[in-house]
Amino acid sequence: MYFVNGIITFKLMEISDIKQKAISGSKWSVIEKFALQLVQFVVGIVLARLLGPKAFGLIALTSIFLVISGAIMDGGFEKALIQNKFLSDLQVTTAFYINILLGVLLAIVICLFAPSIARYFDAPELTNILRVMSLGLPINAFGQTQ
Repeated sequence: MYFVNGIITFKLMEISDIKQKAISGSKWSVIEKFALQLVQFVVGIVLARLLGPKAFGLIALTSIFLVISGAIMDGGFEKALIQNKFLSDLQVTTAFYINILLGVLLAIVICLFAPSIARYFDAPELTNILRVMSLGLPINAFGQTQ
């Protein structure tokens, strides 16, 4: 009987430990998100002060396309890998190469459509800015799934 209670006690302690770790992890995640938002806000203010309104607007337009591309590139592969307890090398490698492929394809799409986007927003300078900034997409893809 004591042995059963010992196991039950152990399981309750284990659940409590997991709960504490989850709470701690959640706190750090919130702190990370808040700090990231704060840094982005400060960088935005500094850029607004350093750049003129037109240049700041061009950077903002570029950011829209890069954020959307980043969301597409994320695709949930990293989260799927984290949730799976038993991963094969094939699964990890496939997710890694798909992210890189998506990064390259999205960069190519942005480069091809950059002149059309620039014409739509009546900002010819946007073409080169989009093309240069899109080169970061494949580079970022390397770090998404390691």
